[in-house]
Parts: sequence; C-alpha cells; structure tokens
Amino acid sequence: CSGLTGSIPELPPALTDGYGMFFKCSGLTGSIPELPPALTTGYEMFYGCSNLDGTLPEKLPDNLKTATEMFMGCSKLTGSIPDLTNTQITTGTRMFYGCKSLTGAVPYLPTSLTTGNDMFYQCSGLTGSIPELPPALTDGSYMFKGCSGLTGSTPVMPSTLTSYTDMFANTQVTNDGSWPSTAW
Repeated sequence: CSGLTGSIPELPPALTDGYGMFFKCSGLTGSIPELPPALTTGYEMFYGCSNLDGTLPEKLPDNLKTATEMFMGCSKLTGSIPDLTNTQITTGTRMFYGCKSLTGAVPYLPTSLTTGNDMFYQCSGLTGSIPELPPALTDGSYMFKGCSGLTGSTPVMPSTLTSYTDMFANTQVTNDGSWPSTAW
C-alpha cells in the first residue's frame, strides 16, 4: 500500500490482530492513533511506514504480546517510546529498529520480555540510561546497538540471557566488567 496517503484512521476497539495491517504504507503521514485495548498482535503492523512523522501513542495495549517489527523503519516518528511496563510483550524483536527520530529515555521494559534482539537498534535519538533488563530475557543481541545517546553504567545481566552479541555496541554505556566483551 505504498501509494496510500493521508493519516491512519481510528482503529476498531475490538481489533486483536494487527499483523501487517499497514505494512510498507510509506505514503502515510502523521501520528499513530491510540491502539485498540484488545490488540495482542502487532507483528509488522506499521513496518516500513517511513513517512509517519508524528508520535507514537502514549500507551500501548496491556494485552500486547507480539511486537516483532511493529514500528520498524518508522524513521521519522518523533517523541518518546511509550511505557512498556504493563504490556505482556514477550517478543520485541526489531520493534523500534531504525526509529532514529524518537527521543527521551528507554522506558521500563516489560518483565515478560524474552526476546529483545535488535529492539532499539539505531535509535540514536534516545538518551539516558538503559533500564533494568527483564529477568526472563534470553536474547538481547544488538538490542541497543547504535543508540549513541545512551549513557550510564552496565545494567545487571539476567541469568537467563544466552545471546547478547553487540548488545551495547556504539553506545556510551560503561562496561563495569560484569559482562563479556562481546556485548560491546
């Protein structure tokens, strides 16, 4: 739907699955509206919407579980990443990949998150410290790579984490020695 122009309309409140709904709709502009409270799957929902130039919703649905590539390639979105604490997200792979115009701190991450590889990759506008990592996180490879505005000390490494290649590469996060050097 690359020829589709205008703004995203209000979405039906009963929508549970947004899989690929606006996939590569690069002609859409404006903000992403409030998402339906029933939404559980956001897989590739706004993937490649490279001309959305507004903001993300202030809050994501509490029932959201799958957010793989949900906002990937939305490089013109501005504002902050919504608080993810109350969501049920288990898979956040490439969720905000390439969203370089987003600013502010990385919010608290959902405790349910197990897969966060490439989640904030190249989000160079983000600032502040990396929040506490979820206790169930198993894959964090490239999670914060290229987030050059992130600073602070190394977060505690979850005991479940088995994949963390370049997790903090190209950030200003200080390695306190508790992580293997491959995380940088």
